[in-house]
Formats: sequence, C-alpha cells, structure tokens
Amino acid sequence: MQAITDARNQLDPLLEALAQQLGEEQQSTQQAFFNRIRTSIQSAQDEVDLAGPFMELSTTAFVGFEFSPSAAILIDRILEKAENIADSFTNTDDTSH
Repeated sequence: MQAITDARNQLDPLLEALAQQLGEEQQSTQQAFFNRIRTSIQSAQDEVDLAGPFMELSTTAFVGFEFSPSAAILIDRILEKAENIADSFTNTDDTSH
C-alpha cells in the first residue's frame, strides 16, 4: 500500500506539471498519453494496479513522441521516481517470501 501512496505523492505533481507543459506546447496527443497514466495511478487500489501505468511509462521512449527539453526533464524525473517506487515494492515482495 505504501507504493500506491508514494506513486500518488511523488508522481502526480510531476505528471500534472508535464500535462500542463505539454498543453502549453500544444502537444495534445502526448498530453492525453500522460493524463491517462496519471488517472490510472490516481485510481490504483493496490500495487498490481500500478503495473499498467508503470509499463506505459516505460514505453515513453519507444512510442515515437518528440519532447521539448523542458518536457524531457520532467519525463526523466517521472521515470526515475517510478523506477524507485517499483523497486521498493519489488523489494518488499522479496522479503515476504
């Protein structure tokens, strides 16, 4: 459950800032992509629910979007935080076996 709280607290503000940035840059497709991820994280009930949005985040480099330097910085921060959160619940699962 801590991973969900961490995901919301750490990723939501960055995803919100990214959506705003992309909106200002008139990048509506990219904005919709990250808003969908944000909504999925907000509605997550357990760690399994985070798998989908985290997988989508991991595809960011491969979907063919081009980003401004400002957006790219935010995306890098989002990906780094998502990786740390995913590592934390992976490590928690390992210790329970």
